Amino acid sequence: MKSACAILFAAVAAALPSPVPNNNVLQGTPENPLKFSGQALRASSPIHFGTVNANGKAFWIGKDAKTYNPLNNNTCVVDTNTTTFSYINGQGQVSLYTNVPGGQQVYVKDDGSLRFTGPHSVATDGNATFTGFGIAYDAKLQFENQDWLACLGGSISPANFQIYAASRIPAAQIPKDCLGFTWHDVYHQNATAAWQYE
Repeated sequence: MKSACAILFAAVAAALPSPVPNNNVLQGTPENPLKFSGQALRASSPIHFGTVNANGKAFWIGKDAKTYNPLNNNTCVVDTNTTTFSYINGQGQVSLYTNVPGGQQVYVKDDGSLRFTGPHSVATDGNATFTGFGIAYDAKLQFENQDWLACLGGSISPANFQIYAASRIPAAQIPKDCLGFTWHDVYHQNATAAWQYE
């Protein structure tokens, strides 16, 4: 009976997913970085299951992604519904998944807003922090080990929410029109890169 139970236990253990390695942090390599879109999780709110998109060098829930392909061909898919990010474990940085030479980096401004660089440039809109990003257990993107805020801005109907790093805004100073949320990574390892985001 013992051996039958041991065999059954081994079979069940083999069928279960392997634990996430390296202290529950997901892996991405320079040869095959993690590619993902961002999904907001905040139950019973207007942003729940909303997609995080790049638009106007900032990130939004409620706006389409803004992309551009100067080649005017089919080498890049212009997907205005989804922004794809790229992450290499251990570097603490996030990029936009693009084909433009030099790439486009994601950063956090001093005011906490999540932004990205333009094509062919590392120029930023004020003081910028490029490191401090990490993917926590259960596919959560964080900055400085904290989650995010979505603050109402731009259009009211339909509502658009700009993304801010919660670590950069003291709790007592969070505006009333901001909602805290968890950023869930939705992985797309076979995603086609946009040429650039604008």
